[in-house]
Amino acid sequence: MSTTMDGSSATDGNYSIQDVPWTMFFSGSYALHGAFWHRSFGAVRSHGCVNLGPSDARWLFHWTTPLLPEGWHGVNATDESPGSTVVVRD
Repeated sequence: MSTTMDGSSATDGNYSIQDVPWTMFFSGSYALHGAFWHRSFGAVRSHGCVNLGPSDARWLFHWTTPLLPEGWHGVNATDESPGSTVVVRD
């Protein structure tokens, strides 16, 4: 339910954040996830992800599909369980 997010191609330099909570990848390395390192939600602060408050990210994680089976740490969408649709706009 958490992951390390890092990169070396960001315009503002390298970054690495461990234990990013409630991570839900939707396109390559882009994800919806909790962000505990700031409170500037609604302002551009990301390297392409959608930052959410941790409690909002937890709620969304448990609301979306595919559901995470008990005892698992991650799950991918399949043809039988394609996952929730994510539409991101500028």
